[in-house]
Amino acid sequence: MKKVWTRKNKVLFIFLFLGTMLICPIVASAQTNTSTTPVSTPAATTKKPFITLDPILKLQVKIPGLDKLASDTPAICTTEGDRTSCSLPWISIYIKAIYNYAMGIVGILAALALMIGGVIYLTSTGNATRISEAKSWITGALTGMLIMFTSYVLLNEVNPDLVGFKSIKLSVVEDTFNLPEEAQIEGPTSISSSHGVPLFRQCSEEGKKIVYNEKNKICPSNGGKDEKKYGTQANPVSPYNGNPNLCTSGCGVLSTFMAVNKFTSVTDLQAFTRQAEQQGARVCGSGSAGTGLIKLAKYYNLQAGDTGGVEGIKQKLDEGCVVVIAVSAANKPNCKFTGGGHFIALTGWREKDNLIADVNDPAGGSGYPYKGGCTATNIECKTWISLNDWGGCGLSQHFYVCGE
Repeated sequence: MKKVWTRKNKVLFIFLFLGTMLICPIVASAQTNTSTTPVSTPAATTKKPFITLDPILKLQVKIPGLDKLASDTPAICTTEGDRTSCSLPWISIYIKAIYNYAMGIVGILAALALMIGGVIYLTSTGNATRISEAKSWITGALTGMLIMFTSYVLLNEVNPDLVGFKSIKLSVVEDTFNLPEEAQIEGPTSISSSHGVPLFRQCSEEGKKIVYNEKNKICPSNGGKDEKKYGTQANPVSPYNGNPNLCTSGCGVLSTFMAVNKFTSVTDLQAFTRQAEQQGARVCGSGSAGTGLIKLAKYYNLQAGDTGGVEGIKQKLDEGCVVVIAVSAANKPNCKFTGGGHFIALTGWREKDNLIADVNDPAGGSGYPYKGGCTATNIECKTWISLNDWGGCGLSQHFYVCGE
């Protein structure tokens, strides 16, 4: 009798365990919105097309039924004004696929348990012990199935969120250092200098022709265009006004180029850009990284490093160094230099007592984003910055470049 009870417990334990582990994520339903834009196509109101890659298509181990669930529950994107967000159901449908697959396995195991119990019962020939054993198999199978198929109802009554996971909602983040088209004003390669720092425009004829990619990687900007459009690092190909190039994403390179040219003569902007890529300055989707630009300046045998904050910036300007900073418009609606993120070069003091520094802005040929007094006809406001408010912007990166 003890042996019969033990087998019964084993059967119940198997089904209870499977029920506990698998029923919680039951039928994770992805929410939808009737006013939507499919994720596979660019949102009509965004300034720049975007692409999302469905991870379900790249799974190494396929779960039966997962492709059908993915096609029935697509990712959904909605656009409100200039902001686009996407509801991604991939995790929930993956869990649902696991549950559905497990339910099929449980059904097969239950059927086998029922058949085993039936065979034992038919061959018991009146033996009370074998009849009891057969009943335990049948009872265990039915109990396990009952638990599995009623748990959904019970959990749904307790809290519907236990059985209906919501899709993950994420905002589409554009390249914050990507210069908008309205700011891509034609400009000469070099203009007059400030404190001995030459002024270069990123959207010069030359700047538009020089691609700017991550080291050993093609940045998929402007809707995910690839190597066929831009070539490779060894053999780059760029359209006159295409992405990714210095005009759209090279404010960090041009600001560093200006700083370096105060202390030495570097005339080949394309070679300078290739070296920036090699030093890790380019980060796809984020413009340039200050750490890579510091390495770039050091490559030309100059002193360079992080300023360590406002006091460090003041000290380096006092020493006659050029300070390169990245300003950000995040949570700063009155930022006069950018609507996203942007590198500029502080060339020296204009009014030291008032903490106002002169600025070489590689995109300063335009009044965009028309904040802080800047207009289409008044771009003088882009030639200076106050260290008290950073031109209405936030300060995100900062480093100095000094002579040997």
